Amino acid sequence: REQIVKTLIAAGLPVVAVPVWCVWKTAGGKAGCVVQHNADEVDRIAARGWIPLLHGDVVTDTHQGVAILSGDTIIHELCRHIPSLKRAVFLTDVDGVFDHDPAEPGARRIAEVRVRG
Repeated sequence: REQIVKTLIAAGLPVVAVPVWCVWKTAGGKAGCVVQHNADEVDRIAARGWIPLLHGDVVTDTHQGVAILSGDTIIHELCRHIPSLKRAVFLTDVDGVFDHDPAEPGARRIAEVRVRG
């Protein structure tokens, strides 16, 4: 994350790293069960013209102590709570979006992703 922030700032982008580990919480270790988040703060950061940078991380969980909160779940929650959110960029170590884990045989890259609604 630190290298990404430095690179984006060096390119002139107003990036702000937003931690999730100390604010976001899940229940039961289920990816879709976020019980606490900082979407309001992310929205305020973006409204000031800055680019909020979040990433998946370990968070506290009400049932099992800790859980992994994925970037996919983070963006899902942000979209639910920030109606004005129009764009998101994912940085990954794989070449594109796949129909399943690209480490598995037979994974196919999806050429185009369209979102409706």
